[in-house]
Amino acid sequence: NKTLLHLDRTTDLHNILYYAREDRLHQRLNDSWPADASNLQEYNSPFTWWYGDKIWLSKKLPYNTPSVGSYYQLSTYNTRNAFFNPALGGSSQSPNAKYRSDYFDQSNLGIFAQDEITPIPILHITPGLRWVTFDTQYHNGAGQDFTNPTGTDQGSLTPSRRTLGGYEPSIDVSVQPLPWLSVYTNYAEALRTPQVGGGGGLYQKIPAQYADLARGQEFQIGFKAHVKNMPYLHNLLLGVSYFHLNYSKQTINVALANGDSATAFGTSVYQGANIFFDDDPYADLHVFGNAGLVRATYGNYATGSVTNPTYYNGSHVPYVPQVNLNLGAYYKFFYHGFLIDPRAWWQYTGAQYMFNNVTAAPSNQKMPAWNTLNLGVSTSVPINQGRQSMKLSLQILNVTDNQYNTYEYISSGGYYNTTSSGYVLAYPGAPLTVYATLSVASF
Repeated sequence: NKTLLHLDRTTDLHNILYYAREDRLHQRLNDSWPADASNLQEYNSPFTWWYGDKIWLSKKLPYNTPSVGSYYQLSTYNTRNAFFNPALGGSSQSPNAKYRSDYFDQSNLGIFAQDEITPIPILHITPGLRWVTFDTQYHNGAGQDFTNPTGTDQGSLTPSRRTLGGYEPSIDVSVQPLPWLSVYTNYAEALRTPQVGGGGGLYQKIPAQYADLARGQEFQIGFKAHVKNMPYLHNLLLGVSYFHLNYSKQTINVALANGDSATAFGTSVYQGANIFFDDDPYADLHVFGNAGLVRATYGNYATGSVTNPTYYNGSHVPYVPQVNLNLGAYYKFFYHGFLIDPRAWWQYTGAQYMFNNVTAAPSNQKMPAWNTLNLGVSTSVPINQGRQSMKLSLQILNVTDNQYNTYEYISSGGYYNTTSSGYVLAYPGAPLTVYATLSVASF
């Protein structure tokens, strides 16, 4: 629910009130474990809800627009999960393998101030400061949510609580030296609570005192251009930017196939560049493209025992493609009164490092890059004397039928009735795929 009140000609009061709830049901009826395994089946039914309110006041002055405000949010997250084997007397309500039903109650309070300063029309300076606090309370609800479980409770029997907070400064500066060109730079810091949940993570097997706020410190610089009328450039949008992100005090949770989770702590650095363009070289032809170049590494990465960890400092952050590319074009024309809209686009995802479940750490092994060529066409037909329109569209994805994997990781064993470990498991990408859609719209 959004509210905007004009208190006077220069003063506005804004308010946003919101509520959301999510429920998940994941039921794995026949896992790849041996038939006599106690965790042959899984019933995963967690839920989360949150609600909050954000209110702020803004005042338009001759050379600046200051704003002040606050927000407050409450949330609850439940991790209910049960592993069992009916042949051994277990069920989703009475699990005879690993189980959990942990509750994380969190509250978040923020107070912020911001000012958009415009000393001259082409210059905008926007400093900001926010103070935030996060309170997390944990308790184990497995005793009330399950009936006579005989397996292993992955939670902690000891309730715990942790309150953390800090300041988040930011500043943005943009200059428009020419009507078609804008140059900008910004710096911002943001705090984030550590990820909770899974089996055996923070507040469960890892005590609450090890929880800390992650801090992101990001710097960007770049430019955007909008050229409307030049030879072969009729509506060009072009942007280039460089970024550097230092992401410190991270809590990194990784879910394993056996229901456990591995928890690590680290600091990572992301740096790279983004480029995009859009243009209409001809009246009915539109072309577009974007590229991302990223290098992501851990300055430090610690896993294993919190008192005697194993370090993997300098390793690459898994599943961050070093290069992403998208190029495409679409065209519109009329044929015997029908509007035809053919399209073509090419997507490239660069090589990326994999995670190793054996060591619960990033590996030095890469999964290969892949690319797909995609085609599409659509047409609109007026019907019922123009009061309705029928649209037919056809998409052909991965036209060349490339064989590739969208995800790979090094397994710690167990899947497919194996006792060994260290092999690679993968999720294959979709082969050549055709979609056809017919829709009717009324006016």
